Amino acid sequence: MKKIEIGIRKKSFLVRIPFIGIALFVFLYVVAAQLYPGGSSVDPISRGYSWLHNYWCDLLDVYAINGVRNPSRQVAIGAMMVMCFCQIFFWHDVPKLLDVSTGMKKIIEYCGTSSMVIGMFLFTEYHDLVVNLGGFLWGIALALTMVGLYRTGMFEALWIGEACLGLGAINYFIFDTGICLPALAMTQKIALAAYLYWTGFMNQAAYRTVKAKKNNQYLPSVVTNKSTKFHKNG
Repeated sequence: MKKIEIGIRKKSFLVRIPFIGIALFVFLYVVAAQLYPGGSSVDPISRGYSWLHNYWCDLLDVYAINGVRNPSRQVAIGAMMVMCFCQIFFWHDVPKLLDVSTGMKKIIEYCGTSSMVIGMFLFTEYHDLVVNLGGFLWGIALALTMVGLYRTGMFEALWIGEACLGLGAINYFIFDTGICLPALAMTQKIALAAYLYWTGFMNQAAYRTVKAKKNNQYLPSVVTNKSTKFHKNG
């Protein structure tokens, strides 16, 4: 029984890794933003990081837009690595919540985890390729997850996820076409916030599932042990 309990505790911790990743990412994002020297596409000589006009990727560049060497780069890269690494665990767990075929679960897991591995290279010279390929795989994983959420009856998660998918599509459209480009910095942050919220929501559902399994496995053992003692005493 101890082995079962230790195994479930370990699984409970592992399923919480995405939530820990969200918290660390947000913290490191804020730290990186504070370190950013300045400059944006709207005002190249501005000071500091503008939450309205600067992109996330500005924090990953060697030099800030104002020409000063960017001290926020290492922190931002660390934030990106933490986020993508923890999201690998997330996309490993999500399919287990869905009432879909094994094949669809595999596609969701492979596309989701692959998009996060690719996302780790966002800070390199292959930025556009990472956005296109990683975004494509992420879109497939998210779209199929929406189908799974509908079939499973998880409608609240479905609505939030659909908002994430829609915001992601808007961001990609602006990035790819350049239409309404000044709005991209803000829509990017809104999409990121929505996705982090949805991730936390789904992670909580996964955690509740693990706890339910723990109760189902632990309680019968306790009842059996008490029952055995009662019969022995009798």
